[in-house]
Amino acid sequence: MKNTIQLPFVKREVPQPELVHKNKLLIHTNMGIIPITKEDIVFLKSDSNYCEIHTKEGKKICCSRTLKYVSSKLPLSNFMRIHNSYVVNVGLITFIDTSYAFVHVVGNSKVPVARSKRESFKKRLMLYFDS
Repeated sequence: MKNTIQLPFVKREVPQPELVHKNKLLIHTNMGIIPITKEDIVFLKSDSNYCEIHTKEGKKICCSRTLKYVSSKLPLSNFMRIHNSYVVNVGLITFIDTSYAFVHVVGNSKVPVARSKRESFKKRLMLYFDS
């Protein structure tokens, strides 16, 4: 037998493609996939197992993913679930009802705030806007 040297297992690093647009989200629709900038999202609305995405341009995109899935891909610093069926971009709120029952967002859409989420929503606004 020849003398052989056994080398230890070396884990090879597989190069990963760099993510060019971490601020983009891929939206799966029934027609295909649409990339959208996260900052362009005004609010999300649940529609059973689908999610409506409302943008600054006034577009409404029907996504074939759930609200929970899409909202998990958004930064917690800008987006908040204010209702069982709604996630809103806090930075794009234009008007807040004095009872905190609803908010208006860019595009003049009216979004309800659940009673159970109002206190945490108030606290979040204070932190976000530094009042």
